Amino acid sequence: MIHSTLRSACVALALTAIVPDACPIKVHTLGDSTMADYDPSATVTRGWGMYVSQFMTGGATAVNYARGGRDSRQGYTELWTKMAKPAVEAGDYVII
Repeated sequence: MIHSTLRSACVALALTAIVPDACPIKVHTLGDSTMADYDPSATVTRGWGMYVSQFMTGGATAVNYARGGRDSRQGYTELWTKMAKPAVEAGDYVII
């Protein structure tokens, strides 16, 4: 859990360091259960993707498309093609 939170903090800090504050970006995250959002009132399980937005600065935001139970092919087909790709704009980042 600590390693996951530390990893997300490092990714977020790296992204905000290379992007000027005048150009807000979106970071789109796609993955499996280790990255997915969970309801804190229903389970103790957490995915690191649900914390990425807490480390964003300068108007940058994170959108987490991760879902549990996805393999590489399902993740690409379902999460990228159907959900994230239509929302990605020039200047955005995608973490898979």
